[in-house]
Amino acid sequence: MTVALAWVAGYAVALFAIGSNGEMNVSQSLFLNAFLAIEIFKVILRTVFAGRDDALRLLPISAESATYWHIWLTRLTNFIGYGMLLVVPLVNLNINPVVGQLVSVLVVLSAFIYAVVVIMQNRISVKQRLLFHAQQATFSFSRVSLGILARSWHVLGIVYFAVLATTLLLRPEDALPMMLKATFQTILALVIGGVVAKFMAKTIGRPVHVSDDLRMRFPLLEERVNGFVPNIYKTLRILLVIIVAAVILDAWGIFSLSAWLASDAGMHTIGTVISVAAILLGAMAIWIGLASWIEHRLNPNDETQLPTARAKTLLTIFRNAAAIA
Repeated sequence: MTVALAWVAGYAVALFAIGSNGEMNVSQSLFLNAFLAIEIFKVILRTVFAGRDDALRLLPISAESATYWHIWLTRLTNFIGYGMLLVVPLVNLNINPVVGQLVSVLVVLSAFIYAVVVIMQNRISVKQRLLFHAQQATFSFSRVSLGILARSWHVLGIVYFAVLATTLLLRPEDALPMMLKATFQTILALVIGGVVAKFMAKTIGRPVHVSDDLRMRFPLLEERVNGFVPNIYKTLRILLVIIVAAVILDAWGIFSLSAWLASDAGMHTIGTVISVAAILLGAMAIWIGLASWIEHRLNPNDETQLPTARAKTLLTIFRNAAAIA
């Protein structure tokens, strides 16, 4: 909101205070557009790293590390953004497009070399931090994923900046907006995925506790429910990882998520997943309810409600059948 207000204020000043006849020159327009794009991206960086507030930080890193990476990425964003969105267009207009192309190459190569140097300087420290989180992970998929990421994060970082540099040089007219959009979608997917994962860990990931009254009437109800909760939690986390990965692949044009969702295969897959999930959850609820009811009938709190020998035999058979099922 602050960025938008600043952009509007700058636009108004350029039109009515500096410009003549309510018009602004090209340099002012370029600066304001560059300012808006860069500041929006910097807001995303502040949201992700939140160096001053541990509670708001979306990444599991220390305040010192968050501040370090936030400052570095902010500098790199300013250098690439103002260089490609402001300096290069001004050179093209006022000097020569050939000189502008040379300036763009210098900006891109300088940013790429700077990024590679910083990534390699922090390769070991980030690897150790990711391995630590991998060892602390309780979910095997997370443990394996973090382990792979720890050993290859620097390669992924260098590849990202290599793609950015190549795209900026080959398609300078739309490269930066395209990369910013893909990066924004990637960060947004990771952030939302992280928030959802934390929410699931605090709700579904914890053991279920029933009231004392229910525990007295159905002694094994809590145990039965908690026997299913870990599997549900793991399944939901795997589904979350698949969704986040699909959104990221869609961001970089590797996979079209919208086209797949609109296709027959996508609709059939989603329908099948929902149907299977509904059937499994329904069967689980019926089994827990039936087993708990049989248990309650076989061992009622009130001795006057003890089942007859025939009923006890039938209930025992039902309980064994339910256990086998």
